[in-house]
Formats: sequence, structure tokens, C-alpha cells
Amino acid sequence: MTAFQEPRQSEQHRQTSVMANRRVLVIAGSDSSGGAGLEADQKVIAAHGCYAMTATTALTAQNTTSVEDIHEVPPEFTRKQIDAVFDDIVPGVVKIGMLASAATIEMVARALKDYDAETVVLDPVMVSTTGAQLLPFKAVDELRTLLLPQAFIVTPNMPEAKLLLSRSGKESIDVQCVGDLETLARKTQELGPKWVLIKGGHVPFKRDGTIASSDEEKEVVVDVLIGPSGELTRIEGAYQNSRNTHGTGCSLASAIASNLSKGIEPVEAVRAACRYLLDIGQSGDWIGLQTALSPCLLGYGAIAKQLHSDPATKKDGNTYWPWILNYVADDYVEAVKTGSALLERHALLLSPSRIEELVEIFIQTTKLEIGFWEMFPSK
Repeated sequence: MTAFQEPRQSEQHRQTSVMANRRVLVIAGSDSSGGAGLEADQKVIAAHGCYAMTATTALTAQNTTSVEDIHEVPPEFTRKQIDAVFDDIVPGVVKIGMLASAATIEMVARALKDYDAETVVLDPVMVSTTGAQLLPFKAVDELRTLLLPQAFIVTPNMPEAKLLLSRSGKESIDVQCVGDLETLARKTQELGPKWVLIKGGHVPFKRDGTIASSDEEKEVVVDVLIGPSGELTRIEGAYQNSRNTHGTGCSLASAIASNLSKGIEPVEAVRAACRYLLDIGQSGDWIGLQTALSPCLLGYGAIAKQLHSDPATKKDGNTYWPWILNYVADDYVEAVKTGSALLERHALLLSPSRIEELVEIFIQTTKLEIGFWEMFPSK
């Protein structure tokens, strides 16, 4: 089975009407480089055939190598975004990324309780890939006490898990083998989440499951998943020597959230997400991803233009009239032109067989976009 085939679902999960509605609300920060944060989340969710909504917690000036500046969005405004989504579209899964401050964490925790959000995928963005701490200790403590107990699954990397344990007064784990990674997962689960996925990318192992001490010995990366009953699952993959890891944590958590929103059981949802990330990382299929996103970019522009110019279109009392105005605005019209020209320019370099593949991707993602709107027939 490839990462793009949908794993089997149990009857119980097929019948979970709210969680399995393919709608994911992402509460996170924006990445100006497009490689992580909300931008990466939306791409991954769309690639999984799900619908992404967003509540922005911070704006960043960054690229793949550094963060130049962060502008925190006022928590009360982020709350308005969350309220607007829940009052209308109702997500089945909430994915949480960068929260930036203790005040934002407190607000998000209240919102989750207010809306009784049961399926929360928490990516505790606290420690960067380089080891830098991104959240002050007060915010880490708020995340640990307020959000971890509400999380359906939490996905820390090893330094983040260690930080959570140290702030809770628990003994730190010196990871020297896969067994230590499993102990770290168990200890993290004691902080409240139902499921814990410890990402093992920081500690490549040798084939025998002990920590590698040189680049030559780095053969295996192991992620450890632990469930509510204490069941452990190891997800192993070949070590890849790459510096292009910007946004991988965001993408993995969003892939998990997408799979859960389809009603896929947690273990298989995580396995499929890990496979997806590896496959995408190895394929480098940029044009395929852009084609998958184009029904939204191009389609909204075309439909809004048609509705805006149609004398029969109702304006007063029309829920979607502000939506129509947004997608006929000059900036969006220009974005459509740019996106269309970009696809056309790259298409000229492709073979006829590759064009056929992209046409099929476009058709399938257009059907998914149509399917989303058909969920709201009364509007």
C-alpha cells in the first residue's frame, strides 16, 4: 500500500460523524517562507483530500534557515477566528501548532473546552530542530497543564518531550536505545494525552536499536507511538541524511489530523502519515502538489467572477456575498493570473504522459472541492 492509498477503517470509525467529516481546523503560526506553519498545514491537508480552516496565532518573518521576527496575533482576535469556524463549518479535528505565548495557550485551552473538541492533534512547537527553545517557560507550563490533558494525540520531538517532563518535575530520560525512547513516550503520556507519538529524528539508531555514535552508523530512525491502554507501536524508517527538514513536524501532525478526520484508526493514521511524509520527501513532486491546489485557486476565481457579474445573484442577505467580493478583488484576481501562468509555464516542459497524470489529479481534487460545498446544500 502506498502513502496515497487510504488505509482501511473500522466500522466504529466510519460511523464517527463529527470526527470523520474531513474538516480540519489548524491553530498555528504563519511561515512567510511557506515551508512550515499554516502554509505547510494547508498544503498537506489538501493533499489528503480534506478541507483546512485556520486560526492564526502569530506572523513570522522567516525562511528555511532562520526566523527574523515574530508578531504575535492578539489572542482575542485568534479566538474570534476559532469562534467563526466552529459557529459555521464545525471541524472534526483540531490541529494545534505554534502558540507563541502563555496568553494564547490559555485562550486556546478555553476554546477547546467551550466547543467540546474531542479530537485534538497537538504539535507542541517548543524546541526547534537546532535545539533552540521557542517558548518561554511560563508558556511551556501552560501548554503542559492546560493543553496536554485535552489532546487526543501529542507529537513532540525528543527535546520537546524532555522539556515537558523536566517542567513537570519528572526525571529526564537519557535516550541511548529504542527502549529508552519507549520509556520517554510512557512518561510523556502520564502528563495527560490519550496518545503520544515521540518523533525520533534527533536520535538516529544503528540497526541493533542502539544510538549511533557516528554518521556512518546512522541507519534507522524510530518513532514511538503509545496508546491509551499502554500499547506501543514502533514506526521505523531508513535514516535520510538531509538538512531539508523545515516544516516536517508541522506536515506530519497535519497528515495525522487529516487521516483522523477521515475516520481512520489512530495507529494506522500515524503510520500512513509517516509514510506520506517519507514519500513526499523522496518524490519532490512540486508540480503535482500545485496541480492539486489549483481547483481552489482557479476555481474560486472563476466561480466568483461568474456570480459577481450575474444580475440574478442575490446580494442582500446572501451569506456568501462577502465571499464573492473577496474572490473578485484585485489581489485575488492577480493571484489567479500568477498561479495560472506558473502552471502553464511548467506544463510546457512536461511529457504528454505526465500531463495526463496532472489532469487526473486536477479532476480528482476538483471533485473533492465540489464535495465540500455539497455538504452545505441549505446555503
